[in-house]
Amino acid sequence: MLEILFTESAAGGLKYSKNYGKGKYSPHTAVAVLTKDGKQLSGEQLELYKKEMEEKERLSWEKAVPMDIDSSDIVALPFAMSTGDISEDYPGEKRLEYFSQLMSIYPDFNDNKETEKWFGKMQANLDRVLGAVKDNQPVRLWYSDNPDELCGLYHLVYLIDKLNSQAEIYTVKLPAQYIREDGTIISYNGWGDVPKEEWHLHFKTEKTMPSFKTLCITNWRRLKADNAPVRAMLNGMIHSLPEDIYDSFFIKEIKHMDTQFRQALVIGSVLGKYQLCVGDAFIAHRIEKMIEKGLLTVVQNAEINMPTYHRIVKRNI
Repeated sequence: MLEILFTESAAGGLKYSKNYGKGKYSPHTAVAVLTKDGKQLSGEQLELYKKEMEEKERLSWEKAVPMDIDSSDIVALPFAMSTGDISEDYPGEKRLEYFSQLMSIYPDFNDNKETEKWFGKMQANLDRVLGAVKDNQPVRLWYSDNPDELCGLYHLVYLIDKLNSQAEIYTVKLPAQYIREDGTIISYNGWGDVPKEEWHLHFKTEKTMPSFKTLCITNWRRLKADNAPVRAMLNGMIHSLPEDIYDSFFIKEIKHMDTQFRQALVIGSVLGKYQLCVGDAFIAHRIEKMIEKGLLTVVQNAEINMPTYHRIVKRNI
């Protein structure tokens, strides 16, 4: 069975976690401790802390249940369908054009050939999934309320149904919140945030999707017809929204900066504070629009081989 995930970090997380708890636990904890006052721990304190961490990991390892999943069956479809043009059924030229805009901030992707190569790998992954469905092979879709994962789910189910309406589809949804054994309430932004020792807890919640399939298809048709620049979760439902929907958060952080500041500081602050479920490339793209409007002025470009958002900008707001 193919295991489908909608971000690269989630696919990597499942590959790393599927064997967690398999075999005898072997201590391998590396410890680095930074105290609030900046003082170093003594050798004895550091050793005690390391033993505590190893014991915690050992207990976690022994409670874990390895998942019967083959790494070769784990497929990533990181099409980031919560932003950009979604008018195409099959992600093609329009989707590639959008990715080219976003990825241009990274030096390794300044050449569109690199973006095309990366995008081609995603298309190959999608072709593999659709080929399996056509051959009546079952698939399992891992998703959450993260807009990229939920839109990815809607889109894929829409494509699968067009190809094979009787396809055998299973789903594993990451709950918005859940309670650990110690009573701690946990909430993650998506599968990419889930630690290795917790994946198996959700694996056993797998479901088939008879009636839910209709909801996925209906929602994707609605979003596709809107074809808005952004899709985000509001009041428990994915809505079509304007491109500047998050700008107020970005502007708020910009106003907290010195008159001149490194653009990356704003991006890091936004990602850390607000959990908007958008990546650095999207934020950088919106800041580019602010520069075009004169809200910011570029003072110093980024060094060679660094993302463009490492430049120094001046705020005019």
